[in-house]
Amino acid sequence: MIFIFLQVFITYLTAQTLEDYNFEGLTRKTSEPRNVPANGYIVSFNFRTAVPKIATDVTCESSDCAMPVYEKDFEDDCACYGLATNETWTIKPNNEGIQFKYYSNLQTERYGYLDFLCSKEESISATEDFKVARVTWKHPQACQVIKPKNPEKEKTKLSFGSVMLIIFAASFLLYFAIGIPIMILAFKKRGLEMIPFVGFWRSLPGLVIDGVKFLLSPCLKSKSGYADISEK
Repeated sequence: MIFIFLQVFITYLTAQTLEDYNFEGLTRKTSEPRNVPANGYIVSFNFRTAVPKIATDVTCESSDCAMPVYEKDFEDDCACYGLATNETWTIKPNNEGIQFKYYSNLQTERYGYLDFLCSKEESISATEDFKVARVTWKHPQACQVIKPKNPEKEKTKLSFGSVMLIIFAASFLLYFAIGIPIMILAFKKRGLEMIPFVGFWRSLPGLVIDGVKFLLSPCLKSKSGYADISEK
C-alpha cells in the first residue's frame, strides 16, 4: 500500500498537462484543413478538430473524422483514420513534443497519429498504410512554454513534507480501519488486543529509547529486556 502512495506522489510531482503549451492559431477553419501528401494519397487534418469534409466537399465516413485519407486522383475514395472525439494524448519526455492518437472502427479498425514535435523550424510530413495514418508535424509551438512563477499559486502548492505527512496519516488510518475489524471479526479480540500487532506497539517506545541511547552513547547497556551474554 505504501508503494501505491509513493507512486501516486511521484506522479503528482512529475505530472504534465497540455496547459504547458501554447496552441494558439494552430486550429484552422473547418473548411481549411491541412492537406499533406503521402505516397499518392492525401492525409487531411486540422489540429485537434474534426475535418467534416475533404477538398471535394465529401464527408469521409463521418463528420467527426480527425484524419481523412484519400487518393490524390480519386477524392471520393476516402477512409477515416480516427475520430476527433476519440482523442488521447501522450507528452513525450525531454520536451520532445506530444503524440495525439485517434481511433476509429467505422468500416475498418484504423488509427490516426499526430506526432507534434518540438522544433525551431516548422516542417510537416505524412505516411499511411491500411491501418495507420501518421502525420509528423515539427513546430515551435510543440515546445513547452516556460511560464513565470505565480507567487499566489506557489503558496497554495503542497510541499514535499506536507504530501508525505498526508500519505503517512492516510496509511496510519487505513492500518487501523482495516486491521481492527479483522481482529474483532476473525480473531474475536477485545480491548487493546483489537489493535493489530499490539505487542509491537507496546514495545515501540522502549525500542525508540534504545535506538536513541545507541546513537548518543554506544557504550550504554540496553535495558530492553535482552540478557547480556558473558563468557564462561
